[in-house]
Amino acid sequence: MSGTTITCRKLGFLYDGEEQPVIQNINLEIARNQRVAIIGASGSGKSTLCQLLCGLLPRSGGGTREGEVLLDGIDPAAAPIASIAEAVGVLFQDPDAQLVQGIVEDEAAFGPENMRVSPAEIEERVAQSLAAVGLLDRRLDPVRRLSGGQRAAHGHCRGAGAAAAALRLRRRLREPGRRGAGELPAAVLHAADGGPDAHYRVRPL
Repeated sequence: MSGTTITCRKLGFLYDGEEQPVIQNINLEIARNQRVAIIGASGSGKSTLCQLLCGLLPRSGGGTREGEVLLDGIDPAAAPIASIAEAVGVLFQDPDAQLVQGIVEDEAAFGPENMRVSPAEIEERVAQSLAAVGLLDRRLDPVRRLSGGQRAAHGHCRGAGAAAAALRLRRRLREPGRRGAGELPAAVLHAADGGPDAHYRVRPL
């Protein structure tokens, strides 16, 4: 996976009805295949920045953007949604909010199927991404039978299966439980590296 270059120049966003922008004067350059964690207190603008990077804001309304956001030189707020979806995957805090299929492997295949990936490549991506989070032996199980941590890891697996070049991670790592917290970063690294052999551990808070 070649990755996506992300550039922000003097980026800011003011929600309608608010007097102060939630973020302002953000200058950011993320190179291809670079891994970056953006951390901060609740309400500090992390989610807003993620939504600006993937074009959900200001496309969905509710505020005004200042400055510039570019993904490989393209403004995500102006580009067709289909083209942005091939470059950016959004993984929300609640994994259940993004479940659309009933079976583990069908859920993992949903992204690449919608991107018209060939059946053979879909099978390969599904197997690799499920293996990356230790769910390959659960591929025929109903998603609802997975634990909370496993469903969270599976959400990241879905992003890896779609092979989005940049992943926006919105997750409090202390939520999924001790086992699940260690599984979450593996899928993110899998998506960045294009293989299931990356290992990373996070200690639950």
